[in-house]
Formats: sequence, structure tokens, C-alpha cells
Amino acid sequence: MVLSVWFTWGIWATGVPAGDDTAAHYVRTQYAIDNLFANGLLDGWQSSFGLGYQEFLFVGPGFTVVAALLKVLSIGGLSTVDAFKLTVVLSFVALPLAADALAVATVVAAFVGVLVLSSPPQAAATPASISTAGAIISAERSFIWTM
Repeated sequence: MVLSVWFTWGIWATGVPAGDDTAAHYVRTQYAIDNLFANGLLDGWQSSFGLGYQEFLFVGPGFTVVAALLKVLSIGGLSTVDAFKLTVVLSFVALPLAADALAVATVVAAFVGVLVLSSPPQAAATPASISTAGAIISAERSFIWTM
């Protein structure tokens, strides 16, 4: 996590961070906070580029919602650009935590798989139980057709 913060240290320069689509993502975030969320809308028409487009049609609202929450929780202490920058840094910090959680979940799943494979086998399906299940399914189908 310390490396994540160190890698993103340059983001705290004045203005919008440099990057390929960073300015466009900032404009989308600012538009959503100022025009959509402020009016109680979760999605809407983004008119900042060209003829416009639906704000969250291609890129979901997760990043923007986190930036808006940071701005609200700071009680006016963060500008939109600072909330944007903090959200970027938090996404880098969250990546190792998410990888760790996935690794733990994978180990737990492997452990459960070994337990399942090492448990004694259950009673095998007999032809009688299969024919009973088939009779129940065909009875359900005929009931549905009569409705």
C-alpha cells in the first residue's frame, strides 16, 4: 500500500492530473457531481462533449460516486479535483487489498474443495430414484400445460 501511495505521489501537483483520458474522466466526474447528483439524478445526459451522451452508459458510476462521497464527507474541504485525485489514489491503494482478499478466498475455496473430495461418497442415484424424479418433473410439466 505504501508503494501505491508512492507511485501516485505526483498526482498532487496543481490542476488536473496528466494522463491520456484523465481530463475527460475529470469532466465526467465534475458534471455528474454538479449537474446530476446535485439534482437527485443517478444518470443523465452528459452534454460536455459533442452532442452529448448518456453519462454512465459506457463507464459505470462507481468512480464518480466515490469521488462525490469523498467530497460530501469532507464537508466542503475537498474541491472536485481534489476528490478526483483522492479517488485515484484510493483505487491504487485498494488494488493490493483486493488481491489479498482474492488470494485468501482462493485458499479457502481450495481447502473446501479438498474437504469435499476427501469426504465419503454419498449414496449413488439408483434407477428407482431417477424414475421417481422423472415422474415428478413430467407431472409438473403437465400441470403447467393445463394452466
